[in-house]
Amino acid sequence: MKKIVMIACCMMLGVVSLISFVGCETIDGGAGLAVSPSSVTLGDSNGVQSVTFTVAGTSTDTNGQTVITGGAGELSVPFTWSVSHPSLGHITTTAGNQAVYVSSGGSGVNVITVEDQYGAKGLATVTQE
Repeated sequence: MKKIVMIACCMMLGVVSLISFVGCETIDGGAGLAVSPSSVTLGDSNGVQSVTFTVAGTSTDTNGQTVITGGAGELSVPFTWSVSHPSLGHITTTAGNQAVYVSSGGSGVNVITVEDQYGAKGLATVTQE
């Protein structure tokens, strides 16, 4: 009898463990992050020298223009922000799902990359005139 109870308990524990495992979602970095705005032009032509990028939320540039891209949902923070050409500009501030890019002057295209802790990435481009 003791053996049957032990086997039954082990089976129940196995079933509970299996159900718990099946209910968990895994994040493999396969999904991309939506960055807003996805592209922006800075420079003398429009007088704008900085922009705030947002991952899956709202973005406001220095002209006060706001772009709504939807709710942030469950984001995998913290984010790591980088630029392809540091001589053109840099990220000055990051907070939650936002980062501020400031132009250092010059002309060219700077690709802004944001990555979450699971390797999902998002891209935006800054064209400087």
